[in-house]
Amino acid sequence: AGEISGFLGIAYDISERKRREAYTEHIAHHDHLTGLPNRVLLHDRLGAALLRARKAGGAVAALMVDLDHFKRINDSLGHFVGDELLRIVSQRLQRCVRTGDTVARMGGDEFVVLLADIKDVGAVERVAREIINRVAEPVEIGGHELLVSASAGVSLYPNDARDTEALLKHADTAMYEAKAAGRHAYRMFSPEMGRRAAVTMELESALRRALASEELQIHYQPQICLRTGTIEGIEALMRWTDPQHGVVSPTQFIAVAEQTGLIVALGE
Repeated sequence: AGEISGFLGIAYDISERKRREAYTEHIAHHDHLTGLPNRVLLHDRLGAALLRARKAGGAVAALMVDLDHFKRINDSLGHFVGDELLRIVSQRLQRCVRTGDTVARMGGDEFVVLLADIKDVGAVERVAREIINRVAEPVEIGGHELLVSASAGVSLYPNDARDTEALLKHADTAMYEAKAAGRHAYRMFSPEMGRRAAVTMELESALRRALASEELQIHYQPQICLRTGTIEGIEALMRWTDPQHGVVSPTQFIAVAEQTGLIVALGE
């Protein structure tokens, strides 16, 4: 008769497929060791936080946190202890922030804390101080009592940067200022830090070129015995005349070489 007299319903259980999709989604956006958001998810959340701040006129803070001398722990006690320490530090960082804030692991021993919808800049500094103090609390792993510290750099939207990349870059710059000042501290980004970082980067590039093109020279300074007036030795000194910058002081380029690892090639 060409009429519908009924229907056949067929159902499929897709629970396993959904579970696999959720797992794939999770590992794509989270760090496998700590379970924290990874770089990809951090950029998404930071972008969303900046968008809300532009619309509402609020502020956003990015804190770059790096453990001091973490490599020593890995080298002396092994990666198992280092991994466990990173898990403990990640938990301590999460206890320093609000529920809606984000703690992400960028890789290695570097973390980023995202504070969104900031109303009081003073609260950001309080969080930074709490992070420095909490990380420094003793921790026991595998029978070893470890005393670790952290250095942190803070960058603010809209005062210091207007986009995601600049905000993280400036927080990183401030963090290295904290390390240079003796570690176990935090620093707020300032324009002067940015200028110094730019000069350092330019000097590093020029120093790499100088090493490759053999622009560096060795000068020998005699060591004279004041009692006898005789030369008892010499000191080998590195001197550099750059085509663009002219004579570069060793106090400048030696410090850059130490920071960037070029000191090994320089020594050779």
